[in-house]
Amino acid sequence: MLNTLHQHLKDPRKCKIFWSLIFGLIWLGTNIYVIMETPVWNEKYITAFILGNICMFIAAAYMVFVYRSVKKIDTLTESKIQHYYKMSMWILGLAVLLVPFFFIIHVPDTAHDWDFFVIFRDTMQLGGRSFTHLPMTEDELLYFLRYPNNQFFGIVYNTLFAPFTTNLSRIIATTVVAAILTSLSVLGGSLIIKKISNLKMALIYNLVAFGFIPFYLYGAQLYTDTATLPFVIFGLLFMIYALQSEKTSKMIIWWIAACLVVFFGYSIKPTVFIPMIAVFCFLILNRKWKKLLIMLPIAALLFVGVHQGVKAVIANEPAFSEQANDRYNLPMIHWVTMSFDPINKYGGFNLMSWHIRNPLQM
Repeated sequence: MLNTLHQHLKDPRKCKIFWSLIFGLIWLGTNIYVIMETPVWNEKYITAFILGNICMFIAAAYMVFVYRSVKKIDTLTESKIQHYYKMSMWILGLAVLLVPFFFIIHVPDTAHDWDFFVIFRDTMQLGGRSFTHLPMTEDELLYFLRYPNNQFFGIVYNTLFAPFTTNLSRIIATTVVAAILTSLSVLGGSLIIKKISNLKMALIYNLVAFGFIPFYLYGAQLYTDTATLPFVIFGLLFMIYALQSEKTSKMIIWWIAACLVVFFGYSIKPTVFIPMIAVFCFLILNRKWKKLLIMLPIAALLFVGVHQGVKAVIANEPAFSEQANDRYNLPMIHWVTMSFDPINKYGGFNLMSWHIRNPLQM
C-alpha cells in the first residue's frame, strides 16, 4: 500500500492533490475542535480564531516554499550553495536578533509571576545590593531559596544590570542580551548541521529556522531558558569538533572548551548537561575508548573547578547561606515529580501543599 502511494506521489499533480487534502483535513479538524472547545464567542476569541486560521495558511505556504527551495538547491553548484548559505546566515541572524524588539514585554504591567518576571522585578528592586534586602516572601527571597538553580543566575543578573535604574532601560538592556543569545543559538545550530552533515543541509536548516521566527519571541525575555540556549548549542558544537578532531592536541582543546561551556551553563540550568550525557553514551556504545579516556579526566576536573567557582560566588551572598539553603531548598525529587501532582495542574512549586506538609517551615 505504501509502495503504491509512493508511486502515485511521484506524479506532481497527484502529489499536490494529496497534500492539499491532508492540509484540508487538518484545517477542518482543528477548526471543529476549536469551535467545540470555545466557551463563549467574544472579541478576544473571534480575533484568536481568525489569526489562528491565518497562521495555518501562512505555515502551509511556507512549507511549500521550503519544499520548492530544496528542489531548487539540488540544482545549484557548490559555489552557489556556499553563497546562499552565507547570505542566509546573515538574514537569519539579523531576523532573530531584531524580532524580539517588536515584542518587548513591559514587565511592571504584567501579572505573570514566573522566572523572568520574578528575577527582573527582584533585581530591579535590589539595584545591585545584596539579596538580604529582599523580603522573605514567595516571589522574592524565598523564590531563590526554593529554586537554588536561580541563585547564581540571580547574582549575575543583579550585578550585570545594576547600572540600569529605570524599568525601561533595564527592559531594553535585558532584551539586547537575550536577543543576542537567541540569535547566536540559532546560528550555532546551523554550524552543527554543517559539521555533521553538509552545506546543503545547513542551508535547508536556515530556511526552516527562518519559518520558526514567531517561536523566537522569548528572545525578548532574559531568563534561565534563554540564557542557557547558547551553552547547550555551543557545548554540543565543541563536542562535535572534539569528536571529529584527528590531532589529540586539538581534541583536548575542544574538550576543554566544551566542558567549560557546558558546566558553566549547568550552573544556571542543569538540563544543559544532557548533550554531554548523550556524547558519553555515544562514546561507550561505539567503543571510542581513546576519546573517552581523554574526555573523562578533562570533564571531571573542569566540573569540579567550575562547580567550586560557582559555589564561591554564591557563598559571597549572605542571603544564600548554607543554613538558608538547607532549610528552604526544594528536594531534588521535586524536579522529577512536579508535573505529576494531580492537584497542582500547572507544575512547579505548590505553595499550599508545601505549607500543609511543612507547617514549621513557613
